[in-house]
Amino acid sequence: TTVLDETAAKLRAHPLRPGALVKKPKDPVSLAGDRIARFAALNRTIHACPDIPHLIDLAIDTLLNEFTGRRAYVGARRNNYGGFEFEQGRNIEGKTVTAPADFPNYQYRCLDAAQHICIPAQSASESPSLMAVPLSCARGKLGILYVERKAGAPSFNADDLDRLVLCASAFAARLEHIVTGQIETQESVQSGQHTFLREIQTRMDPTTVP
Repeated sequence: TTVLDETAAKLRAHPLRPGALVKKPKDPVSLAGDRIARFAALNRTIHACPDIPHLIDLAIDTLLNEFTGRRAYVGARRNNYGGFEFEQGRNIEGKTVTAPADFPNYQYRCLDAAQHICIPAQSASESPSLMAVPLSCARGKLGILYVERKAGAPSFNADDLDRLVLCASAFAARLEHIVTGQIETQESVQSGQHTFLREIQTRMDPTTVP
């Protein structure tokens, strides 16, 4: 069995609904001219987020308001492996919600297969339109943004997916900055603790007593 065969098998084990639009990180994205100013303003707000909980809260607000979502869900982690350390879901009424039942399919495809996903609505099954994209940065894939519209609402399209990819890149950059700062602070504290312990050990060493 080749690596490609194994990858194909894993993708089949995490299926998407018919009609799904799937993009990869290297695919070009575009932003309409009338949306550039809104994206710039959002980017400034993202940059001002002081910590991960505030960042996730802003991400959910953005998914619900900028993308007219019915339900939004965000998962984040500080490393490019393992489960989410931070998770939050909310609907348009402001109520906390859990991840959808098929969320593991989008999680695998975003975090392991690096896919950007846009799925149209299906009137027959009353399945809503949805999008899911990874939070990708130099540290790896640190999370996922998921948004869905209510059944019967217009489907998300390729332009919406491009907008979400750009928003995700801004959120990912801020997440990486926050995580890097936390790691540097932790390392500095640990270094200080080690220095302090060495000083105590030196003073307690009988060989140093005059």
